[in-house]
Amino acid sequence: MTPATVKSILIQGISSRYSLAEAASIARIVLEDVFQVHRKPESVFVSEWTTAQTDDLQQIIRRLEAGEPVQYVVGTADFFGLVFQVNPAVLIPRQETEELVAWVLEHLRNLDTDNHVSLLDIGLGSGCIGITLKKKFPALQLFGLEKSADALSVATRNAQNILGTSANFQFLQGDIL
Repeated sequence: MTPATVKSILIQGISSRYSLAEAASIARIVLEDVFQVHRKPESVFVSEWTTAQTDDLQQIIRRLEAGEPVQYVVGTADFFGLVFQVNPAVLIPRQETEELVAWVLEHLRNLDTDNHVSLLDIGLGSGCIGITLKKKFPALQLFGLEKSADALSVATRNAQNILGTSANFQFLQGDIL
C-alpha cells in the first residue's frame, strides 16, 4: 500500500466527522507519527506494509471517527518545536500556551544571568510549560507539582525524554490546595 493510498483511506474513513482540510491534516499527522512516512522512502514503505498495519489503520480510523483527538490517538503532541507524550491523563498542549512560554522566555532572557531563577509549574499535566522553559533556558531550576499520579508519570517521562535523565528538575505529587 502506498502512502497516498493510506492517506486516502484515512481521509475517507474520517470524512463524516471532519472537513476535508482537517481530515487531510489529521491524515498527515497519522502517516508521519504512526507509520513514519517521512522517515522512509516510498519503496520501503510499500514493501514493508503489513496486515498488522492495516489493522492499526482501521483502529485509528475508528478512534478518530469516535471523536478522540488525534494527539491521543498517536500519543504525542508538538509544542514549541518539541514532541511531548500525551494521553487522556493530561490536556493536549495548546497554541495559546506556546505564546505564554514565548513571553516568559523573553522575560527570562532580559534578566541578569547571575540571578538564580526558579520556576514552579503547578498542575504539570504533560509538563510542556516547565520542560520547554527549562530546555530553552537551561539555568532555570524547575519544580513541578501535579495532583494526578498518571499525569505526573507523563510529565516525568517527558522531562527525561526531552531534558535528559541527568537534568535538574523536581516533580512532586500533591494538591496545591
